[in-house]
Amino acid sequence: MDFKRIDKLIEKIKKLDGEKRIFLERIEKLKEKKGSISDIVYQKVKGDYDKKVDTLDAEIYPLVEQLAVQKSEVESMLKEIEQELSEVNIKKEEIQVRCDLGEFSQKKADEMIKAIEDENKERFDLFEKLKNYSKKMEEVLRENILMQENNMPDFEEEKDNGEFSDAISDVNQEDLEDAFETKTGINTHLPEIPVPNEDKTVFDYSLNNEEGKTMLIRQPVLEIISGENAGTQFRLKLGTTNIGSDESNDIVLNDFSVEFKHAQVVFEPDGFKIYDFNSEKGVFVNGKKVSECILNEGDEIVLGGIRLKFKN
Repeated sequence: MDFKRIDKLIEKIKKLDGEKRIFLERIEKLKEKKGSISDIVYQKVKGDYDKKVDTLDAEIYPLVEQLAVQKSEVESMLKEIEQELSEVNIKKEEIQVRCDLGEFSQKKADEMIKAIEDENKERFDLFEKLKNYSKKMEEVLRENILMQENNMPDFEEEKDNGEFSDAISDVNQEDLEDAFETKTGINTHLPEIPVPNEDKTVFDYSLNNEEGKTMLIRQPVLEIISGENAGTQFRLKLGTTNIGSDESNDIVLNDFSVEFKHAQVVFEPDGFKIYDFNSEKGVFVNGKKVSECILNEGDEIVLGGIRLKFKN
C-alpha cells in the first residue's frame, strides 16, 4: 500500500476543498446582498465565482475518484489482516485457557503469548495504520459528498437569461425540500425498504417553457429488478445522488459486490446522467460498460451484482 500517495491525495483534495469553500462562502454572502446591488453586477460576480467552483470541481473530482479506489483497497486489506489477526487472537486465548486449566504456569503462558505477539507485530501495526488511514480517507470523502449536496442548483436564480417564474409560489414547498433532502438507502440483507410515494413531483424549468410558467414532472427513480429486494425504488435528487455500499451515500447498496462509492447520478441540462466513480467492477447500462451515460426510460443498470432500472 502506497501510503505516501494517499497522503498526497488527501493533502491536495483538502487544499482544493479549502479554495472551493471560500468561493461558496462568497456566493452565499453575495446572495445576501442581491437586493441592494444591480442585477448586472450580481450576475457578473456570481458568474465568475460559479466558474471558479466549476474549475475546482474539475480538479477535485478525479482526485476524489482515486481516493475512493485507494479506500476500497485499504478496506480489502483490513478485512484480510483482520481475519489473520483473529486466528492469532484465538491462539492466544487457547494458551490462556490451557494455562487456567493447569497445563502450564502463568509465566510460561505469558512467554508463549508474547512470542506470538512479537511474531505478528508487523501485522498488528499495519492493521492499526490501515484503520487510521481508512478513517482519514472516509472523512475527506464524506466532506466532499456534503459539499456537493450543499452546492445544489438554486431555483431562485435565473435559468440562463430567463426570468425566475412567479409560479413557484403555487407549488408545494414540501415536494421541493423532499426532492433535495431525501436520503435513501438499502441493505440487501435486511427487510425491504418501503417504496416512496410515486406521486411526488419536482420542478423542471425548461428553456422551452413559456415565461412565467412552471412544468411539473414525476421525480425519476431507480428500481431494483433482481434479488430479494426486487421492486424497491429510490427517488433521484436534483443535483448529485451518490450510490455505493458506504452509509455516507444517498443510495446505500450494502452488498459485497458494490464498492464504497460505486457511481453517482447527476441532474444535468440534458437529463439524469450516471457516472462510474472509477469502480473496479464498473457500471453497465443496457449491457454496455460506461464511464458516463445519459439515462433514458427503461434503461437497465448493473452495479456489481445489483440490477436496477431507470424510470421517469
